[in-house]
Amino acid sequence: GKTLFARKGEHDVALLEKQRQGYLELRQRLPKAVVVDATNSADSVRREVLGLIWRGYTKQRGTTQ
Repeated sequence: GKTLFARKGEHDVALLEKQRQGYLELRQRLPKAVVVDATNSADSVRREVLGLIWRGYTKQRGTTQ
């Protein structure tokens, strides 16, 4: 919550933290869900997420990188 507030300045930290916890709870229902450490720089997080998306895409298509 604090990280998102610091980056965006929208809503309040308590609401953002509640939303964050809700997303973390999704892991119980969505076993393929991935948690990304967003405390890293925005560019680092973006690169990590894009890498995860591409790995998932290539795995789904049965291809390798």
